[in-house]
Amino acid sequence: MGRELNRTQGIPEVCVVTGAASGIGRACVEQLAFEARTVLAVDVVPMGQGSRPPGPNVHECIADLLDPASPGVIVAAAKAIGCPSILVHCAGITRHNDIEKLTNSDWEDVFRVNLFSAAGLIRAYVPEASGARNPSITLIGSVHAKASSGGAAAYAASKGALAAMTRSLAVELGGRGIRVNSVHPGAIDTPFLRSSARIARPNDVEGQVRDWAEAQPLGRLGTADDVAKVVRFLVSSEASFMTGAEVVVDGGLLATL
Repeated sequence: MGRELNRTQGIPEVCVVTGAASGIGRACVEQLAFEARTVLAVDVVPMGQGSRPPGPNVHECIADLLDPASPGVIVAAAKAIGCPSILVHCAGITRHNDIEKLTNSDWEDVFRVNLFSAAGLIRAYVPEASGARNPSITLIGSVHAKASSGGAAAYAASKGALAAMTRSLAVELGGRGIRVNSVHPGAIDTPFLRSSARIARPNDVEGQVRDWAEAQPLGRLGTADDVAKVVRFLVSSEASFMTGAEVVVDGGLLATL
């Protein structure tokens, strides 16, 4: 692992991470920066202070993925510091509600962030990544793409579509040397999960989080680092023959009968 150099130009290869301000995205930035990789951390808000200082090789890009101009802005920011090589799409939202209460606007919001923004960014990234040494795309999905629960129809559908897009792009881009994989986290202790806990049990958020932890085969929630370390492997040369893979990081949740 470690810093990769563009094989034709000798410039640093850039890891673009969306949803970088918190949760899994933040952990991916920290894991990749820890290896001295050059990272472009993308979010609609600044990263601020985290568990580990991002380091001098982390560059921030404030961008709203719902803005049609954002893919061009992000790729241009990556090119300004090196060669866009690795794309990790972590940005995501949910609208949790019964099907009768999910509005068209709810569905559109979820798909625009979870799926369409990924597609738009990939469209801008692919032409720039062809000169990279080990180009790859990693999409953060969810176990909801495979098994779900009531009230999560829009979120589950968007993550299922993301998994399907992973498979198609792996076939399409393989001839260009670009690997495409997805990671499907289970119950991960992040601000995203805790916001879901507030919806599920507004008067006892910690109790809901504790119940979810106890329901896991490993008896605990996952951490953002648990997921980020898998991402770190997938984007490395050690995973050079992995593409079209859907890697589940769920503590055994999907194995539960």
